[in-house]
Amino acid sequence: MSNAPPSVSQELRFRPLKPSDRELLWAWANIPQVVQYMPAMPKPLPWEHHLTWWEKATSSKDRIDLMILYGDRAVGRVHASWDNDRTPEAVVEVGVLIGAFDLWGKGIGTE
Repeated sequence: MSNAPPSVSQELRFRPLKPSDRELLWAWANIPQVVQYMPAMPKPLPWEHHLTWWEKATSSKDRIDLMILYGDRAVGRVHASWDNDRTPEAVVEVGVLIGAFDLWGKGIGTE
């Protein structure tokens, strides 16, 4: 039996977004090191803009957004969105945001 710590993938889980996630996601969306990779987003991101995004993210049939959990801690978000036609030729966009700074570089986004 090995004494090695569990791999990152053994600790990762996903769950649907919950209304209680709104403020945490907004806080992550206002971290300068995160939004530098999102050139179209206003900086800082107004709460009203975030709420508009939230409504789209949680009601659209053309996307899925999930919270990334490391153990029991919410550490990021993953999303996938696709064209309306959902054919094999459809364009799919996938994004990963790790908002927990202390876990950057630990392999969570690449798992």
